[in-house]
Amino acid sequence: MVTAILGVAFALAAVNAISSSRAALEYREMRTASTQLELSAHTLSMIELIADPPASIEQERIDAVELLEDPTVFDTTGLDAPTRARVVELTNELTANAATTSLTNRADVGELLETLHADAGRTNDAAIDAERSAFVSLLISAITGIAIVVLAVLGLRQQAQLKRSLRSQANTDFLTGLPNRRELTVCLDAASEDMANSANCTAMFYMDLDGFKEINETGGHASGDDVLREVSATLLAAQQPGETLMRLGGDEFAVVISDMLRRGDAVVAARRLRKALTQPISIGDQTAVITTSIGIAIAEGGEQPDDLLRDADTALRRAKDKGRDLA
Repeated sequence: MVTAILGVAFALAAVNAISSSRAALEYREMRTASTQLELSAHTLSMIELIADPPASIEQERIDAVELLEDPTVFDTTGLDAPTRARVVELTNELTANAATTSLTNRADVGELLETLHADAGRTNDAAIDAERSAFVSLLISAITGIAIVVLAVLGLRQQAQLKRSLRSQANTDFLTGLPNRRELTVCLDAASEDMANSANCTAMFYMDLDGFKEINETGGHASGDDVLREVSATLLAAQQPGETLMRLGGDEFAVVISDMLRRGDAVVAARRLRKALTQPISIGDQTAVITTSIGIAIAEGGEQPDDLLRDADTALRRAKDKGRDLA
């Protein structure tokens, strides 16, 4: 009789654990879909703000448009029918403007990003609830068999790996390991809040590697990737507290310096980063010195993050018009 009861308890717990685990994975897939849509929409909205965007980010624009125009990606989100219809309407507006280089209504952009972010949050919360349910069931079933304990451990490891993978995909550049364009928005928003509460200022550097196109054409994309990794490591070693280095895509990098006491500190920091790149780096069996042009924008309060990004991009284009290795 006791064996039968334990067997039933084992079966019920195992069935509930399997069902909850499947539900958790489905919610995670929904969260991934919404996150991918949010990132693509954010990429297009940022590119729209750049006057005469460089060719180095053209592939990012193409990839973003391709994802947003894929109707199947909406099938895996957690959006209900009315909300999904509105999201499709907003993404159609964004991709249409991407084709005509028109500026999308910023309120519509904000609504789209907020809706997708909220959906990712809801499905993430649902996944956590399902994971908790699965964990409790596994603990119950573990009392009646060592096999369930093993399954519980494996399940927790898989969930932890999935969380790390999602976090990495959303916030980290896959090639260099640096924070990506999504983190730039987060960083600028935080800096804007800091400036509202202090008299200090924030600086942003928009950096572009000189001659990177020629490196890709002569040595291939593998050589270009090696250069990007070497440059990232060099800049990372040269950065100081209060500075955040990011790769925006292609050969473009950004540095945000928050809580800066004097405007002149930005020029000193730019010189330090440019000097760090004067050391030769390896490109296959050869060595080369990679220079960078830097656009500097400084905000002392009141400016929006998009304004700082636009001003830094404008400053970069002016620096490149004057020649290479300039700020």
